[in-house]
Amino acid sequence: MHFKNWLLENFVNDHSTHCEDCQSPLLAQKISINPGHMYEIGQHRICKCRKSRIWTNAIKNPRNLIDLFDGKKAKYTDGFYNEKFCGYCFSYLYPFRNNWGCKKCQQNQAILMNLNAENAEDKLSSIIAWYRKHLAELKRVV
Repeated sequence: MHFKNWLLENFVNDHSTHCEDCQSPLLAQKISINPGHMYEIGQHRICKCRKSRIWTNAIKNPRNLIDLFDGKKAKYTDGFYNEKFCGYCFSYLYPFRNNWGCKKCQQNQAILMNLNAENAEDKLSSIIAWYRKHLAELKRVV
């Protein structure tokens, strides 16, 4: 697999991002809106010390995902968008010397990413399960 395809087909999970300061994983805490993104509904992931934050795993078709949960569709085939943005200002994250971070937000420059630990596109059940647990919240923002 080419690097570009590998990068585009992997998604953040509970083991792939950590805060360099508190060493805890960035866990999906809530659904949030990235107003500047074409797929604006995504996961807001935050560490235990609440310093490191990312927005990622955007839903490409929220209505179809809701229909899956409501039993109107047999499966969800639209997918998710895996870009990673600052959880404060929604700017792109950039690689620094030893970690990733936002060039605008000084408090969000200590994100450790293990790209090898991300979920491949064919293993999205954990992302779908997370959104299922947050169905009421998802319906509120759609």
